[in-house]
Amino acid sequence: MWFRGIAVVCMLIGSNATSWADGDREAGRDVFAYSAACIACHAIGCTRDQAPKLGGIIGRRAGTDPDYDAYSDAMKSSDVVWTEETLDAYIADPAAFIPGNGMASATGKLEDETQRRNLIAFLKEPDNSVDLCF
Repeated sequence: MWFRGIAVVCMLIGSNATSWADGDREAGRDVFAYSAACIACHAIGCTRDQAPKLGGIIGRRAGTDPDYDAYSDAMKSSDVVWTEETLDAYIADPAAFIPGNGMASATGKLEDETQRRNLIAFLKEPDNSVDLCF
């Protein structure tokens, strides 16, 4: 019985870990540029007035892009470090994940799990060909 419990836990951990690898980077680029309206405020390689750059976001602490100075107090004090899991939770429901953050009022939620997985795959290995830096 004990071994069966361990096997179930390992399967659950394994299936969750591989789901991030299953994201389609090119489809995520399209989500960033067209489907989710990320590009309206964000860029990959440059910081825009509306929002921080997202290139290199994995592993970065929330509210710390040195080129962006308009973070909400909620974002700056959140102590969130961006991982695949924290990005997924945030993109799914920004207002619930970090109440009082600026993105929650600007865009709302990206509820489609496949689109979130693809977007995160793109953010892990972004290219700045989609940037609108002006």
